[in-house]
Amino acid sequence: MLFSDQETDLRNNQARSTKMEAKTTIEAKTTEMVYKASQIDCRSGIKAHEVKGGGCWGPEFIEGRRVVGGGNGTYVTATPARFILWIKIEDEKHEIWTERIFRSLLETKRLTAKIRSRIEATMPKVVAVEEQQGRRGRKYYTLAEDTAIAWALKVLESA
Repeated sequence: MLFSDQETDLRNNQARSTKMEAKTTIEAKTTEMVYKASQIDCRSGIKAHEVKGGGCWGPEFIEGRRVVGGGNGTYVTATPARFILWIKIEDEKHEIWTERIFRSLLETKRLTAKIRSRIEATMPKVVAVEEQQGRRGRKYYTLAEDTAIAWALKVLESA
C-alpha cells in the first residue's frame, strides 16, 4: 500500500507525462496544390558501394526514394505519390504533404483523380498550420487538425 504523499506524486507525474504540449497555430495563405505521381524503376548493373549504406539488407531511403536490392546487381527504386499543398508564410513558400491526411479523413486507400480535383476545388484561401521540428532540426509545417477536418467535410459535401 502506498502512502498518500507517494500517491499524490505518482498522480502528478502521470498528469505531467500525459499532458500534451500546446501548439501554436499560424495562419498561412495557400497558393496551389501539386500532385506528383509515384515512380518505380528497376535498375541493373549497380554495385553495392554505389548505394548509400553499401549493400546492406533491407530498404534504404535516399533522397525520398526507397531503394531495395534485388540481387545480382539489380535495385528497385520507388518514390511514393505526393499531394503537396504549397503555402506562403511571411513571403516564404513551404510545402505540406497532405496525401496521408486526406486518405485517413476520407477513409480511402487511393486519392483518385476525381477526389484530387474535389480537394483542389474546395481548397481554402487561408489555412491554420502548426510548426514542427524534424529530427535533424529542420522546420516544417503541418495542417492543423480542425482545418483538415473542415476541409475534408467540404470535400465530402461537394460529392
